[in-house]
Amino acid sequence: MEKAASFLSSLLGGGGGGSEVPPEPAATVRSIFIYPIKSCRGISVLQAPITSTGFRWDRQWLVVNSKGRAYTQRVEPKLALVEVEMPPEAFTEEWQPTPGSYMGMSSLDLL
Repeated sequence: MEKAASFLSSLLGGGGGGSEVPPEPAATVRSIFIYPIKSCRGISVLQAPITSTGFRWDRQWLVVNSKGRAYTQRVEPKLALVEVEMPPEAFTEEWQPTPGSYMGMSSLDLL
């Protein structure tokens, strides 16, 4: 885990050399894909806040059957065809779902 944190820090320019001028980042992310529903089609976003579990909303939900068993592309490749939409403001730090926000479906037929 320490190696991963050190690597990420070096990519983002956090080498910690103690200099007053921060070094330039070694890499810049211009866009990234977030997968709100695991195994479904991703959403390309220009920004995504980082939480303690990773990018906000990434793999936050999972398709399950009536018995609560998870479906993934390994079991059901057609999940890659399911498109997910979220409002662009969902990827800002201050956005929170409202009581009027929803996500749901009564069934998903992958035949």
